[in-house]
Amino acid sequence: MQKIVTEDTPGTSKICLENYPAADIPDIMATTSNENSSEGRSSKYPYYPIASALRLAEAIKVCGGARTPVKKSLIAKQVGVADNAAAFSQGLTSAKIFGLVEGHGEYTLSEIAKRYFFPTTETDKSLALLDAFSSPGSFKELLKRFDGDKLPPRAILANILHRELGVPDSWNDRVAGLFSGAAQEIGVLDGQGILRFDAARHAGAQTPARDDPPPPGEQGGKSKLPDKPSGRGKPDGVTPEMVVWTLPYAGTRIEVWTPPELDMAHWLKLEGYVKLLKPDTATP
Repeated sequence: MQKIVTEDTPGTSKICLENYPAADIPDIMATTSNENSSEGRSSKYPYYPIASALRLAEAIKVCGGARTPVKKSLIAKQVGVADNAAAFSQGLTSAKIFGLVEGHGEYTLSEIAKRYFFPTTETDKSLALLDAFSSPGSFKELLKRFDGDKLPPRAILANILHRELGVPDSWNDRVAGLFSGAAQEIGVLDGQGILRFDAARHAGAQTPARDDPPPPGEQGGKSKLPDKPSGRGKPDGVTPEMVVWTLPYAGTRIEVWTPPELDMAHWLKLEGYVKLLKPDTATP
């Protein structure tokens, strides 16, 4: 069986279960299940990043978990760890808290995960990712409190999680980091540190208008994108190494400015936005 990992991207590191070994969670393991089993939803928190939860959900998908329950031992084999490893159990718990996995002992994909891995509309995948991010009770409370505002420093988030949301002192700083890290990964934390969750959900829920005409560039032949940036009207924050593609449109132009390389989270966000602009019918 092939182990599921994420390839390195320049400027980043691999995100997988192996980066968070059991040794990273010492004797807390004996009390973690009790700490995180409170009836109060706000106290629910993941142990690992949302990327790791998606990786485990993907392993369950590969094992057929979209149709039938998959034994824990088979999932462990797919991921490449022992089924009694503490970190593996914590990873499964995190996947459940993110709303991606259901079951105990045997696991299946949740409806959120099915929408993510098997989308039936152009917006299913992005909206499912937002649903997963907001599934942990503690994350949901932070979203209610800070969405639309600048996210406070990690230390402040950690104190809020501990004092107001019941996250143990041994975990509050890590959970704060998981929240802000996930917000960046899925693209709901902008360059100024403003949380834009509802705005992202609203954008993801939009669909192209049925009467939208095809772009003029598609009429009478496709327009060729220039090989070089236009160099006109540079927005704030542009650096010399950035790439810009320009397409003439209705007497004006469409420009896309990007760094030389994008991470997968931002590529998916850009792809989703472009799909929203797709006309309902293509013109030959």
